[in-house]
Amino acid sequence: MKLVSSKTTFTRKLRKNQTDAEQALWQQLRNRQLAGFKFRRQYVIEGYIADFACVEARVIVELDGGQHLEQQAYDDKRTQTFAKHGFEVLRFWNDEVLKNMEGVLMTVDRYLQGNNPHPDPLPSKGEGGKPQVVLGLGCDRGTPEETIRTAIVDALASVGLSVDDVVATASIDKKSDEIGLLSVCKQFGWDCTWYAASELAKVDVPNPSEVVMKYVGTPSVGEAAAILRAGGSKEDLIVEKYKYRGHDGKNATVSICKVISPLPLKGEDKGEG
Repeated sequence: MKLVSSKTTFTRKLRKNQTDAEQALWQQLRNRQLAGFKFRRQYVIEGYIADFACVEARVIVELDGGQHLEQQAYDDKRTQTFAKHGFEVLRFWNDEVLKNMEGVLMTVDRYLQGNNPHPDPLPSKGEGGKPQVVLGLGCDRGTPEETIRTAIVDALASVGLSVDDVVATASIDKKSDEIGLLSVCKQFGWDCTWYAASELAKVDVPNPSEVVMKYVGTPSVGEAAAILRAGGSKEDLIVEKYKYRGHDGKNATVSICKVISPLPLKGEDKGEG
């Protein structure tokens, strides 16, 4: 008679009771469909169960519903345990998977491939004649990376672009310590230029805001930062200001500007930190 551990029984039960988001993502990950990497469901590490794990690439994918905010301390402990074993943990909301599967898979794929950054400097035109672009980013204090990442992917998709068309990002220097923003830039291999409010305030933008001016000292953050980094003007903005509100109530904004002049190498731009 074959004995089955309680943990094995529990993981089997989890597989039978997957959420719609988990089932949908598993259909994309199973049988080495994503870049040839093998994923396992409900992979156990020191008593903690990861939703999906690629042992070969040391990547774990976790899906969160509304309960994530209620069990933050527990999830943080799980993440620390996974990290101790050399795993990179990627978290997505269930809604992200159901509404933006392509964006989720693109993010996972970048980690599987080693998160190789774009070469710098880059040409102003991408494959198929699509423009290379710069993102101007803004967010509430403490906005998590999931919210920022979703805002970026959705903003790009709204004009037929993807993260592969992005060559750099920019924002105000007051955001240079935002963990979520820094994490997203690291995920995609983007350098980020940080501009002082006084520099941003000089840029002519289509949507200046008195409220933004009151709190950060410039009437625009995302639009102005994108224009400055891309070497363009407000006429070169492809997306002026895309706003996204996450499940946590935090807001992220994305402005997209075509690259007009060659981008400086990292460290050459005076605003870069």
